[in-house]
Amino acid sequence: MMRTQLLHINHVEWPKAAQREHRYPPGVVRTHSPFLRTTQREGRRGGRPLRSRERDDDNRFLDERLESPDPSKKSKFVRFSTPTETILRERLSSFRKEYKDPNGESDDAVLVVKALSNEWIDSCADLLTESFADSMGYMSVYKKFLRNQIGEYLNNHVRLLPKTVILVGIIPRSAIDDGQEDILAGTVEISFASSTRTKHLTLNPPQDMPYLCNMAVQPEQRGKGYGRLLLDAAEQLILSTGYTSVFLHVRHADPPALSLYRTSGFVEEGEDWSIIQVFGLDRRYLMRKSLAKK
Repeated sequence: MMRTQLLHINHVEWPKAAQREHRYPPGVVRTHSPFLRTTQREGRRGGRPLRSRERDDDNRFLDERLESPDPSKKSKFVRFSTPTETILRERLSSFRKEYKDPNGESDDAVLVVKALSNEWIDSCADLLTESFADSMGYMSVYKKFLRNQIGEYLNNHVRLLPKTVILVGIIPRSAIDDGQEDILAGTVEISFASSTRTKHLTLNPPQDMPYLCNMAVQPEQRGKGYGRLLLDAAEQLILSTGYTSVFLHVRHADPPALSLYRTSGFVEEGEDWSIIQVFGLDRRYLMRKSLAKK
């Protein structure tokens, strides 16, 4: 079966992880922080024991993020004087970056990148469904099931700020000839906490570093530079939170995406062994980029 070449689509993070880690089953009571959860039996999350390392990770992410790097400190984390959760959530949810026409033919934005809102969830789910189904050679009979799974995943993750944020690139109607409404050009997710990611058999990125996933561009919008603009916006948002590196995976079978990342400054940190194909998995690169403020 011939598979459509994609600009890029990482492995869609299956919603099972979101169901296991972030949905609140009967008996779960939310405390003052969405990161710190308990059931009627102390110290349990989602019906299983809450490991001490998870408590440490959640507390650290809640209380410590870089605002202004201090060269005298070796730690990646410094404390805010105000509640970190509120600051990060507001920063991520209000993120907006406009890109002008590179040819200078218009002063209007040709792409607006912002955090995913409810009005774009359906369009985003449709895009990821088509991208993932095409890249994996899924039969159309499974697309409805896949669409439901991805829709549920997006609805879960859009509420997980600031542990993860999904960005969407919107082409405004002013940039479209005879455009009647805005168009979704593409999407990318930035995971800041390891609990919002799928755990892979190999090549897992560092738990305390940002990770890009689920990036896709509409088929009719590929080759126009929107993928590179989405990457740039994601990198600027990551920098604003104090991180200076970002990781991602890319499949061997996706040369356009690999070329995009290499020319954008990403370098290979690792590569899957051939034996993983025995388990029906695609070989991937784990790539990393060091970020610098512009």
